Amino acid sequence: MKLKHIVAGFVILLLGGLFLNIYERPNLAQQEQTEPPATIVTTADEKVDVSRPMEKKKMPARSVSSITTSEIKKLRNSFPDKSEVRADVEKNPHRTPESLVIFATNMGPLMEKAYKSDKDADVLIKVLHDCATDDNVARSARALCVKNVDKIAKTHPQMKGKAEELRSDVSPEVLKLLEKRNMMMR
Repeated sequence: MKLKHIVAGFVILLLGGLFLNIYERPNLAQQEQTEPPATIVTTADEKVDVSRPMEKKKMPARSVSSITTSEIKKLRNSFPDKSEVRADVEKNPHRTPESLVIFATNMGPLMEKAYKSDKDADVLIKVLHDCATDDNVARSARALCVKNVDKIAKTHPQMKGKAEELRSDVSPEVLKLLEKRNMMMR
């Protein structure tokens, strides 16, 4: 008996919901009389007519690097010294040395810029060349600089000569580390 009451109650709720849905739905005549949606939207700096397609603004080709001097200085200041990396490893031998993490964190955004612009690529390759050829910089960081120059040269083929020049300028120990770690990108 209870099951019949539960089923009957459920059916009544379904029919009631269906009736309310039909009753609350406006008819077509009412829909045509409603106001059209607003076509002008006010943004923070201008009013935009959203009813017309937006014109795509072409970005002019950059002839100046978007990498700033402060970004270059920050990267140069984070070149990890051999003794600094050794000290980080002694503190915690199970983690990546903090000095290498900071260096890579500073390099990442500049690499993104370099992938997108020839001028940025040229600027960053010069800094990475300095890093890779500096004997005071930790060998793993120097290898990372060579690897990143190779990556830039893959996205900007005209820079391939600079990547080859760098490989001829770095110490054999760095090249050996690149080959050992299979880091060399040809």
